[in-house]
Amino acid sequence: MDSDPLGVFPNSPKYHPYYSQTTEFGGVIDLGLSLRTIQHEIYHSSGQRYCSNEGYRRKWGYVKVTMDGLVVGRKVCVLDHGSYSTLAHQLEDMFGMQSVSGLRLFQMESEFCLVYRDEEGLWRNAGDVPWNEFIESVERLRITRRNDAVLPF
Repeated sequence: MDSDPLGVFPNSPKYHPYYSQTTEFGGVIDLGLSLRTIQHEIYHSSGQRYCSNEGYRRKWGYVKVTMDGLVVGRKVCVLDHGSYSTLAHQLEDMFGMQSVSGLRLFQMESEFCLVYRDEEGLWRNAGDVPWNEFIESVERLRITRRNDAVLPF
């Protein structure tokens, strides 16, 4: 077995140098000295990170999420999710404590709804378009009370 500490992981763009030590029996001891973590594969529909004329469009799919009544917003990576339900679950974890009954986004009996601003600057209801179209156009998310969700903001 090669004792090169950088040879632990394949030489792939997904992996970064990871320092470890080989024991006399051929086992590897994790020294916990990684300078970076292993990066997750990220969805890029066009196969590019840069748009042709616009420069860098979005940093890895992160969009800001705000909730009415809260001063501080959060950011979520929409590319980490495969559907509206997983996005709603993460938003429930982030903002669900603000309501006694929780957010329950995309449920008819919920007092909250999720709207997004698209690349044209228009506010739309999340869930009205297919997921892939949504992640291509979303620039900002906002959680509003259903009775206050008069568009535009």
